Amino acid sequence: LIESNDISLQEKAIKQGAFDVVCKPLSSVLLQAKVQNALIQTKAKTLVGNRAIHLQDEIQNATKVLKNSEYELLEILGKSTNYKEHQESTHTKLIAHYARALARLAGLNEKIQDVAFRASGLYDLGKVAIADEILLKKAKLTDDEFEVVKAHARIGYDLLKYAQNGYLKAAAVISYSHHEKYDGSGYPIGLSGETIPILGRIVAIVDVFEALTSKRVYNELWSVEDACSFLIKEKGKHFDPLFVDLFIDNLDEMLDIKNKLNCTT
Repeated sequence: LIESNDISLQEKAIKQGAFDVVCKPLSSVLLQAKVQNALIQTKAKTLVGNRAIHLQDEIQNATKVLKNSEYELLEILGKSTNYKEHQESTHTKLIAHYARALARLAGLNEKIQDVAFRASGLYDLGKVAIADEILLKKAKLTDDEFEVVKAHARIGYDLLKYAQNGYLKAAAVISYSHHEKYDGSGYPIGLSGETIPILGRIVAIVDVFEALTSKRVYNELWSVEDACSFLIKEKGKHFDPLFVDLFIDNLDEMLDIKNKLNCTT
């Protein structure tokens, strides 16, 4: 309520936070209309604000459901790619947990740790194209048969390389690079050292360790000690020395992962 119809004074009042201005002489009808209008606008703003909060909650819930569905599909796809070799074992889960642990121990950020966990389970996707009589053969593979098996790295990459999903893109890289060797003697193209993508170097180690310490149709079960000795022997040849050292130095954590997941089956 101000004393006059001075426009500059009314503007000053509005700028300082007044909702509206009533000038003298006071009109009860005008005052009532302005109060009623203020109440309507306040209620409308409250409803809009509440609706915005509700929509935000709905978006967050929908995003969470979508991400959970994405994770579930990645896990199912990972299981399916190894089903012929490992049946209903925890193999792909172990690879994922080992990979995330190594990524963390190497000081990689949480985003890369998450990608390592979600994408590494698809590293052998290309094996869906390998015939059972070769993939599950108990006897030593012939040179020609081994060439067929080696093709799974490139096949997995080809299946995933055009994916728009970030996890699938990473899985394509892992599929292509997890059989490369640090000294350049691996396949499919003979990358060496740090030219091998970092997640490929990580999965190379955890895949071999898990393969050696798990029963498969084509190899005998190795002891943890023998498997670790093999990793150490292959430092700088098959494996990145940094990740071998991290794995061995934190073996208790790795075995804890293995024991916990195996107890869930």
